[in-house]
Amino acid sequence: MSDVFCTVVIPANEKATANEIYPVYFMVGLSATGQAPATHYVSSGAFANPEITEMVTHVPSGWVFDFGNDMPGALAALGLKFVQEDQAP
Repeated sequence: MSDVFCTVVIPANEKATANEIYPVYFMVGLSATGQAPATHYVSSGAFANPEITEMVTHVPSGWVFDFGNDMPGALAALGLKFVQEDQAP
């Protein structure tokens, strides 16, 4: 069984549903400006073929799968940046 590298970006309103199916995959927030609130969440890395096939065929619309870029390239193509959380003094 081989793995497939993929960056998966989901709308923020799908985070709870995604985490029910794929716990702790979508923890990193994204937005166009890099400021909160997050409008999207990302998971990136090596996925088992059956796992990524299930995601592609059984997830809600609005999920983006990028098989051709590394994570920075995929996020840049979507115009998204990591959300920078406020740091307490």
